[in-house]
Amino acid sequence: MELPYSRQGQNLASFLSQTWPNIASELQRSSLFVQANTGKNAKKDESGNYCLSKEPSQYEVLNFADQQNFGLFPGQYSSFLASRFIPALAKPVVIKDLKWNEFNPGVDLDAFAAGNGEPIDPDIQLFDKVFYSLPVLMDGHLVHIVSLHTVPYFHFGNSQSPNYARNFDQLRFLSWYLHGDAQGLQVNAQKLWLQAGLKPLPAGSKYIVLGDLNVDTRDKPNSEDTKAFDSAKVLSEIITNGQIPFDLSQFTFDSGWLKKFFDYVIFSKHFQLSNPRIWNHKYFPEAEDLSDHFALTVDFFIP
Repeated sequence: MELPYSRQGQNLASFLSQTWPNIASELQRSSLFVQANTGKNAKKDESGNYCLSKEPSQYEVLNFADQQNFGLFPGQYSSFLASRFIPALAKPVVIKDLKWNEFNPGVDLDAFAAGNGEPIDPDIQLFDKVFYSLPVLMDGHLVHIVSLHTVPYFHFGNSQSPNYARNFDQLRFLSWYLHGDAQGLQVNAQKLWLQAGLKPLPAGSKYIVLGDLNVDTRDKPNSEDTKAFDSAKVLSEIITNGQIPFDLSQFTFDSGWLKKFFDYVIFSKHFQLSNPRIWNHKYFPEAEDLSDHFALTVDFFIP
C-alpha cells in the first residue's frame, strides 16, 4: 500500500493502529517504509511551500511537479510493506538510490525528455518509487516478500517519455532479482554487488511479489518507438517462472470502464493457493467511481 511519507515515517504507525488496531503491533514488527523518490525534484511555490492545490489550474500545478518521478512533494507516493510474520535474520533489501544506468549501462537517456521538455538527469534512479524485499519466517520457511510499484507504462502525451523504457528495466530488474535472469540484459552482477550490495535471490528461494506493475500482460507496444520495450513479455516470463492466483487469459471485466489488469500477486511455485479474490465493484459498488485498482486477496500455504 502507499502513504505520503511524513513525520519521518511515523504516520505508518498511526495508519496501522487506526486500520488494524488489534494487530498493529505485529504489523509494525515486520514493516518497511521509506520516503520514495516520487516528488524528490518537486519545486516550491513563491511562498516556499509545495504546490498541493489544483487551483487555479492543473496545468500550472504540474509545472511544480517532479518531472522525472512524478509527485508534487517529496515522498508523495511512498509504498509500505507490513507483515504479521516473524522477521528473518536476513537483512531486508531497500532499493531507492540505484541509478538507472548502473543497472543498464546501455540505456540511452539522451533519447528521452521529461514532460516539460527538459533532458533526463543522467543520475536518474532506476526506481521512481522504491523496491522492497522483506525476509520473513512462515511456518519455519524463509520467504522473501517483494513489493514494487513501477512507473506507468504510458507516455501521458510526451512522445519522448522514458516511461516505457524505465518500466521495462524495472521489470527486468525484478526478473533478475527473483531468478537471476534480466531477460536480454547482461547484468554486471559483480559490479552491482560491489557498488550497491545487490544480488539475486538464491536459486530455489520462496518468494511472494506484491505490487502495481502498471502493465497488463496483454499489452502490446503501441508504436515503432516502443517495440524495444515490451514490458508485457517480461512480466509474462516472470509469471511463467512463478504462479499467479488468476488466469489472466480468461480474465474479463463486466464493466466497460475498466480495461486493464495492473495489480499482481506472484508466488514462487512452492505455494499452494486457494480462495483468490479481486475486491472490485461487485463487492464495493462505490469503487467504480473511486479507482481502477482493487485489493487482491488469496489464501496460501507451503505443503
